[in-house]
Amino acid sequence: MLLRQIYDSVRRVEYFFALRSRVPDPTRSDPTSKNFDPIRAAIHQLRANNIDEAAWLAFLATHFGTNRRTGWRLVREVYGSLSAGSRWDWHHVRQGPMRFTRWLEANHEHLKGGFGNHRKYMSLKPKSRAGTAQAIESYVKWVQGHSSHAQLLASFEQRVGNDRCKLFDAIYRDMRKNVRAFGRTGCFDFLCSLGKLGIFPIEPGSPYISGSTGPRAGAELLLMGHSGKTLRPIHLDQQIQPLGNELAGAGVKFAMQVVEDAICNWQKSPSQYERFSG
Repeated sequence: MLLRQIYDSVRRVEYFFALRSRVPDPTRSDPTSKNFDPIRAAIHQLRANNIDEAAWLAFLATHFGTNRRTGWRLVREVYGSLSAGSRWDWHHVRQGPMRFTRWLEANHEHLKGGFGNHRKYMSLKPKSRAGTAQAIESYVKWVQGHSSHAQLLASFEQRVGNDRCKLFDAIYRDMRKNVRAFGRTGCFDFLCSLGKLGIFPIEPGSPYISGSTGPRAGAELLLMGHSGKTLRPIHLDQQIQPLGNELAGAGVKFAMQVVEDAICNWQKSPSQYERFSG
């Protein structure tokens, strides 16, 4: 059953690379269209060399996620400012993150889309301690501390060099400290998206079990069975990592994310295959 989950996870990663090889439909970048897709929009922006907008769209896609019932509607409603004739694109958000918070306070009850599964505990209420406003305000402050996404990447390249995995780890740790309401899963998923989209030359070098729930449960079940014994997260990472190395050696892209995703889904139903969206 784990092999089937690995296969599904590989397909989800390959989907990003398949999209990058296609010519985007213009409606996919238009938040007034029901066809809007922030991942495809990010690819379109990257092709136009607009790195800031591409990364911002990837951030929104990760923060809100795709809902099983409403799809990307929540991202579309926020990014498109509820079709008010303007957009909360990077240019406007970075100039006034507090203006965005005030807009959210006035309009959050009109947003009809839903959060994705990984973000189901998030809140649109502006005063929530773990909500959209706090995530966006802190993210803008984090990036603006480097002036742009490109400069953020450049500053970490100066610190740790050009190794994809070391870069991922350094940015991940800094993001965890500075971006609120994202946590381990949000930071991991977002940075994987930046890597898969080709926005940043980064890739996880381990499954990042520490701080997780589902992946940790899956790793413990895989390694310890139902013995009731536990391992420290750092040891779980070390013992699961060889599986990711084997997959990478076989040509699997973003093998560590594949492992993290697969064991998380596998532990939900270890004896009977169920297809999960992520």
